[in-house]
Amino acid sequence: MSPDEAELVDALKSGDKRAFVEIRRRFISQLYRYACRLLRDPGRAEDAVQEAFLALWTKSHLLDRDGNLRSWLYRVVYTKSVDWMRKERETLVEDGLGPREIPNEDPFEHKVVLEQIELALQKLSLRERSAILLFHLEGLTLLELGRAMDLSEDAAESLLRRARLSLRKNYPVTQGDEV
Repeated sequence: MSPDEAELVDALKSGDKRAFVEIRRRFISQLYRYACRLLRDPGRAEDAVQEAFLALWTKSHLLDRDGNLRSWLYRVVYTKSVDWMRKERETLVEDGLGPREIPNEDPFEHKVVLEQIELALQKLSLRERSAILLFHLEGLTLLELGRAMDLSEDAAESLLRRARLSLRKNYPVTQGDEV
């Protein structure tokens, strides 16, 4: 955590609303982008991000000054997403329905290659997809990835390796394509 973030966390722990607003400003776009990619539902993504900030405000006393605020926030979004996916799966099974197709609302995915990559990502488990998104799209380090997913750094590296292998199986590279 940068010294600036550590000061914000200290201020937040003291109940400083301005610190909360500044943290929210810094992280809301990143968290929303991650949640949208993970959940494939903008409404639920907004809810997951709001839950993360609600947890930040109500559980700020649990934050470690030397910890990583960004990893902590990603972990809350990830945990909330997993909870929703489990509940949805249970509801679908109880109702006798199969998995539903979630509409693709990303306007940039009109290109064939991006659609193929998106499909390949969707075939990954939620855990593997999350590892790929956090590491490659959100730029977390292996240590931060581990913290966000409640794993050791070695376990995060192993998960990322498995996720990449699964992604390669789901998205075969043709000659001329770069990996």
